[in-house]
Parts: sequence; structure tokens; C-alpha cells
Amino acid sequence: MSTVTRKEVSSTTLKPKTLRFVAKAKDFLNALLPIGSVAPSRSPRPILSHFKITVAGKGVEACATDLDMWVTAGMELADSTGEGMFALPAEAFLQILKEAGDGEVSVSVREGGAVLVEVGKDRYEVSCLSSDEFPPCAERVEEPRWTLAGGTLPALLRRTAFAAARERTRYTLYGVYWHVEDGRVEVVATDGRRLALARANVKGAHKATGILPLRTVSQMGQFGDQAVTLAMGERAVEVRTVATRPAHTLVSRLLEGQYPNYQSVIPKDYPNVATASAPELLAAFRRAALLSQESRAVRLVFRKGGLTLTGGDPGRGQAKIEVDLDYKGTEVDLRLNPDFIMEGLKTWGDQPVRWEIRDAVSPCVLKEGDDYLYVVLPITLE
Repeated sequence: MSTVTRKEVSSTTLKPKTLRFVAKAKDFLNALLPIGSVAPSRSPRPILSHFKITVAGKGVEACATDLDMWVTAGMELADSTGEGMFALPAEAFLQILKEAGDGEVSVSVREGGAVLVEVGKDRYEVSCLSSDEFPPCAERVEEPRWTLAGGTLPALLRRTAFAAARERTRYTLYGVYWHVEDGRVEVVATDGRRLALARANVKGAHKATGILPLRTVSQMGQFGDQAVTLAMGERAVEVRTVATRPAHTLVSRLLEGQYPNYQSVIPKDYPNVATASAPELLAAFRRAALLSQESRAVRLVFRKGGLTLTGGDPGRGQAKIEVDLDYKGTEVDLRLNPDFIMEGLKTWGDQPVRWEIRDAVSPCVLKEGDDYLYVVLPITLE
């Protein structure tokens, strides 16, 4: 357990400083926030709730881990005296930085391991565990490595991860599958009832595959729209931000096991095709599901010139929504989970939705250009 005491103290209250550094509080907070969620607030190993802080020259690096994932944040310091490492409670330190505003924060490590954090006239004596208890940081994955342009990583994850299984017992499906080859990456997620697949260009020609845990995928989202490099080995993946102010690195274990042959379930050459605006479809499904709170099923009838959506529950009534769209093919009547469709449409870009259908029982597929598709199984009536 760590404690923080805020009070006014004289310079003689604590023993002489052996290590001290100064940084802008807001910059330090922005560097640490993306990695703070990895340090569990409660753990059988209390040291895991700490950052491991390493000071060398005019730079500082913070490391956090939950033993499955290791993340680091590094930045330049305004001033520093001495070098070394120590542990600092992650949650408490982040709270101090949030309250510091635009000022500077000074961190001093005293003999005996006590840490003094100063922000203006405010001083915080922080009780910390020994950095010797902190587990070794994971070894970095060096090869093979690719570069993803800014915005590519979050887009790939946003358009796929929602379709992954949420049950931990479905081990390989409780993650996102990556396949990199010939300068292209293919990212896939499925829970067995729907499947999302997104593609993008990468810089690098190496080939590799791996299943990223959902928690790792969520943490990758903390890097925002920055350009990153990605390396994948047999058991681990590493992501580094190209920017160095601040610099972030993530190393995570990969899930073990064989990912399903997803290519075999992707429909090909369907005879019936509808084209429509994603925002209009999303709004129509939202309205059609208003009276379908229990069954969560909406009936779709595709016909020339339009689509009719019908949804409702006994005792609540029925909604009937008409949507104008371009449709080529025979009339098709099927039922879908509206939540599945809406989750996919919420990720859509600027291009129209190309909706390919065969019949009432075959999977339907929604496409955006050549780089995104979303497969959904219909609800079949017994």
C-alpha cells in the first residue's frame, strides 16, 4: 500500500536529496496517461500498482506492467540531478499531476527511498515500494518490423475489435488477428456470429501473423493517431510511437492457438447488391429497433428501389421504416440483429455501403471499398 501526505514542510524535514528532476506537469501527465491504465490499482503484487521510474541524463522513462503487457513512456526533462531508478504509485502520482495544472513538478528521491513531489508550494511525501520488487521489463521485439502511417492503427482497431468475442473461454476469438504480408496488413475479429475485416498499407515486406489480446488492443488505442512501428515475433508484439516527445512503447504477449479459417466464411459473388448511405442506414436501423427491446430482431425486405425494416415486440407495438436505396437483384426477406448492424455502421467512413445478399439464411456482407468488409449471420426461424 502507498500513502500520500500533502503538507507544508521545511527543507530539513527529509534527508538530503540523492536524485531530483523537474518537468512540466502537463507534459509529464500527457506522457503517463496512455500507460497509467496498465498498472492495476489492486493486485496480489502491490508493486504492480507502481510506475518504475528511470532517470538518465536529461531523460526520464516510466514503465508499467500487469505481467501480460509492458508499456513505457519517455520524455525529456527540464532539469535533473543524479541518475537511478525508483518506484512511484501510479494512481497517486497521476492525481497529483492532474491537480498541478500548467506548473512544474519536482520529484526528489531521498535516502531510504522516500519520494518528495513538489508543485509550487504544495509538497507531497509519497510512500513507495522498492523498485527492486518491480518485475523485469519485457525484452523488445526487434524483427520483423513495419511502419503504419498516422491514424492507421486506431482505424484498423476501431473497425474490427468490436466484433471479437467477449467470453474469455473462447480463447482465440477473445482477440484480434493480424496478418502482415507484402506491405499489407489484414486485421480480423469475430465472435462466430459476425466478422469484421480491415486492410491497410504498411511499410515493410516481412510476413507475420498473431492474435492480439483485447486488452492489448484497447491499450494500443491510447496511442491516438500517431504513426507507429510494429514488430511481431512468435510470442510477443511490440508497438512504438515514431514520435519521441513523448515516446511510447508497448510489448504484449500474443494469444496462443490457431485462429479460425476466416476466409472460408466470407461470401463471394452474391447476386443481390444494395448501395446506400451509412448514416441513413444507421438512423433507419436505430428507429426500427425502438420497439424491439426484447427480441432484438429486425426484419429486412430488400426490393427494387428500397428496403423495408420492421421491428417490434408483443405488447410494445411495431415499427415500419422505409429506406430509399439502389438495389439490384431479386426480393430478399431476412432477419438480423440490429445491434450488430449498427455497431458496424458506426465505424463507417465516407464511402457508401455496398450490401451483398444471397437469401434469408446465408451470411450477408457489408463492404466499404476494397479495404473493409463486415459479415453478419441472419437470425433464422425454427
